[in-house]
Amino acid sequence: FIPRLHVPGADAFSVAPVRNIIHIPDECKESPGGSPCVRSAGFIYQTETVMIDTLATSPELECSGAEIAFLPVGACEQHFGLLPLNTDIFQSECLARDIGSHFNSFICPPLPYGTSLENTGRPGTLTLMPGTLSMVVRDLVESLYNQGFGLVAIINSHGGNFALRPAVREINYRNAGRKTIFVDPWEIVPADECAKIFESRNDTHCGEIETSVMLPRASRW
Repeated sequence: FIPRLHVPGADAFSVAPVRNIIHIPDECKESPGGSPCVRSAGFIYQTETVMIDTLATSPELECSGAEIAFLPVGACEQHFGLLPLNTDIFQSECLARDIGSHFNSFICPPLPYGTSLENTGRPGTLTLMPGTLSMVVRDLVESLYNQGFGLVAIINSHGGNFALRPAVREINYRNAGRKTIFVDPWEIVPADECAKIFESRNDTHCGEIETSVMLPRASRW
């Protein structure tokens, strides 16, 4: 099962609020002895999709009915004197929440470090080697698989994280019956559509496009 991630009319970078609209009957609550609740059809009564994140407790997540795990991946790096160091982290989480709000989903904390070798030495830039990033993502996806998630969506917002695509291919090769998909917001919108909106061409870092995405959310920096 692979969901259609394009939602007509949705703002790809809007921040959707977490809606813990879940009812947990007594049978599904954690026992006094501390044993975890068991997810079971019929335990969850809800009238719309549920998006849950790490503000929830472990039993709440177990009983939430979340079917898809979203793992945002960003980068901590310089964006000249214009945008904050956490630009890519912020954008990846925004997109994950926007997409996740349309599904029964679990939003993982964004991975704040990516591959930013091109900005090595710039103040505030923290980078991983491509191989390290791949191993970290593989370990995190395996953790989600072990919890019972059969579908994981990696939401990338940093162009330098080129190691993620082959990492996802390897994850899928080694885990038959489960699926990890790779979503990059800069690849979703066709180039000819971007040309109708933006004046810049070959805008790759801290230019018109990235700044336009961040400006409406300046109050959250």
